[in-house]
Amino acid sequence: MIKIYNSFDLSEANRRKLSEIVKEFDNFAIGETNDTYERYVFNSRDQKEGESIDAYVGELRILVQSCNFCTCLHDTSPLYAIGLFLAYMMEARASVCCAGAS
Repeated sequence: MIKIYNSFDLSEANRRKLSEIVKEFDNFAIGETNDTYERYVFNSRDQKEGESIDAYVGELRILVQSCNFCTCLHDTSPLYAIGLFLAYMMEARASVCCAGAS
């Protein structure tokens, strides 16, 4: 752990801030995410048969954290984020249904 900590490029001031140290450890451990893949996983997540709405919404809340859609999904109420998602999904499914009808 000390070798990892010593490899961080932190200023002297940031070396005294726990939040900055934790952020560096997170960056080291987690690394970069593939936004395209994370958005695919989020957009593909349907409610499973027998799954309660609370469990489904809880899973969407977890998935949206790694998507980097926009800060509005992280900074506002969860209901607003779910509303945005549901509106998007209804629009996407409507366009698929209408495309098949022509």
